[in-house]
Amino acid sequence: MKRDRKVDILKELRNKNVPVDVHWELTNRCNENCIHCLRDNRKVRELTLKEIKDIMLQLKKEGCFTLTFSGGEPFLRKDFRDILEFAYQQQFKVKILTNGTLINQKYIGLLKKIKPIFIQLSLYGASSQMHDSITQVKGSFKKTMKAIRLLEEHQITVKIMVMCLNRNFPELLALKRMAKKRKWNIVFDFQIFPTYLKKKAPIHLRTTDEQIAFARRKKILTWPCDLKPQDRKKRPPVSLFNYTPSISVQGDLHPSVLMRIKLGNLRKSSFHDIWHNSAKVRRLRSISEKQFDCFYCKYYTFCCRVPEMAYLEQGNFLVKSKEICRINNLVQKSKVERLNKS
Repeated sequence: MKRDRKVDILKELRNKNVPVDVHWELTNRCNENCIHCLRDNRKVRELTLKEIKDIMLQLKKEGCFTLTFSGGEPFLRKDFRDILEFAYQQQFKVKILTNGTLINQKYIGLLKKIKPIFIQLSLYGASSQMHDSITQVKGSFKKTMKAIRLLEEHQITVKIMVMCLNRNFPELLALKRMAKKRKWNIVFDFQIFPTYLKKKAPIHLRTTDEQIAFARRKKILTWPCDLKPQDRKKRPPVSLFNYTPSISVQGDLHPSVLMRIKLGNLRKSSFHDIWHNSAKVRRLRSISEKQFDCFYCKYYTFCCRVPEMAYLEQGNFLVKSKEICRINNLVQKSKVERLNKS
């Protein structure tokens, strides 16, 4: 299927309120303790395998076809194999977000069978010293690298995610070189969110203006303006509902993994009832694009426009995000400087 046709089909499905993609946090538990993590590590009653299977059947009925499993660390669930098997039986496409430290040979047969869209592994440095200092677990770099090699050996699609902090910034260039040599699909993410637990701890880890400018010069930081320009009508509209709803560990349904507005709980109500009949959902869907401050920005077509960031920063998803604006302004400045030199 041609890409444009696929995009049109997805747009049509989303216009009909079909939950095409769903992000699912299977556990709060993790075997790492990353310094920037947003995870709520309080003990909660996780959804059981029976409940998870029932919700999957509901999602299937609603037209969902992609599930992203994350945590915490999803491989800590003893029934994760069963969850993956059932998702495969229901013909879901699957993405897995993991630190990779628990992936070993016993999972390879299953992973080869289900053929995930990708397994995303987090890497925080080009050295064990840097990576382990961020995960706060000695030996984690070695285990993650071993998982990457194992998955690549068996031709399982791997995506490397690098959270770019002021601490690991000195090793980003080395990571880029490593990725080029090993032909990795690597993403450098500079968006450090405040946590939805009302703590501001991760903010002090954000890269500085100087570091962002350097990252642009070295082509580490990419941004929408790097893509082929689109006119306003063709650019996907700024929206609170990005149609990637999130299911929490205990079954709460949210508009997205970072927008922790509780729409309902799947232990108490069906997905269909919440998704189609909830007063909160109807109210959020009724918000027009022109109500977002971003709509009137001159950089509308060249920016990430992340309502979740604004919500976590300021408690208001309609305003501009201060952090996204900071990064975007630096990106636009570097673009102008580059044009002036050429």
